[in-house]
Amino acid sequence: MAVRRFQGLFSVPRDATPPARRLLRGARAVLQQAGYRPEAGALIVAISGGADSSAALHAVATLAARWRERIVGAWFDHRMRGGAASHAERAAVRRLSEHCGVRLREGAANMPLRSEAAARMGRYRWLGELARAEGAAAVVTGHTYEDQVETVILRLLRGAGLAGLRGMAAVDPWPLGEGPPVLRPLLRSTHAEVLAYCDAAGIRHVEDETNRSERFLRNRVRWELRPLLRELNSGAERHLVAVAEEARDAYRALLDAAGLDPRAEALSCAALRSAGPAAGLAATAAWLAARGVSVDRRVARQATRLAERGAGSLAVRGGSLEVRDGALRLVRGGEGDATR
Repeated sequence: MAVRRFQGLFSVPRDATPPARRLLRGARAVLQQAGYRPEAGALIVAISGGADSSAALHAVATLAARWRERIVGAWFDHRMRGGAASHAERAAVRRLSEHCGVRLREGAANMPLRSEAAARMGRYRWLGELARAEGAAAVVTGHTYEDQVETVILRLLRGAGLAGLRGMAAVDPWPLGEGPPVLRPLLRSTHAEVLAYCDAAGIRHVEDETNRSERFLRNRVRWELRPLLRELNSGAERHLVAVAEEARDAYRALLDAAGLDPRAEALSCAALRSAGPAAGLAATAAWLAARGVSVDRRVARQATRLAERGAGSLAVRGGSLEVRDGALRLVRGGEGDATR
């Protein structure tokens, strides 16, 4: 679809400062890449009150000034912090939503979510429910260039294969089964550029106190490992992002070769065997990821071997993989990670 057809939908203000103009143009390119049109449905923007998501909401609202009624801010309380911190976050989100002239929807976890994985799962489940309720065409997140770097590093540390090495894409399928695409308009913007944008726009954001906690591995990667990598090689982070882009291209080629739909309810064991080892592994990893199952190399390989055998089961976090009627299926419920 030609980009020219969308130029009128997403307008960069003429009086925008040069830093703001660069960020807005990058965000516009992602919306154009996704082919988003307001008549297709609402555009939900996940917002935490921090700088990145606040800039994402403001940027989308700025680009879409003529149809802001289609934009919905979405704030989810993970209940990981104290009451004062949550109140400050909620106040910042409400203030920005009102300033941007967009509706705001709020949600909360039923119980405190103690890990990053649980927080992500809870947040996306709620966003998925909200997307269905709003008839949303897409969900926007505030992930930045640094988030991409950290994601690739974390996945390497956890034993990711080609699927995990891809990192995040500017336009990605919904991570938990059926759902709208996830758009990341700031993925090529650095956190420094985001802060400059917030300053220029007068956005008052909050700092998440958990971003400094050593309890979370991502924070140790951010504050300990990344500075060391830059000290060893000033271009290390740029190289990691380049590797992720190459991995994404290779992974897409393998999926095309396999000819299997990751969104299908089940994966044909015969089709996986005929696809070959590399393409079959890529298809299995994509299918698992679409169901919110860990995509580390070990689990993906075990699942592929299970399908090749055509019998048995594999316990995974959140349920088990089982071969039934010649196809690999996910059965929800239970936990573990051992074969039987």
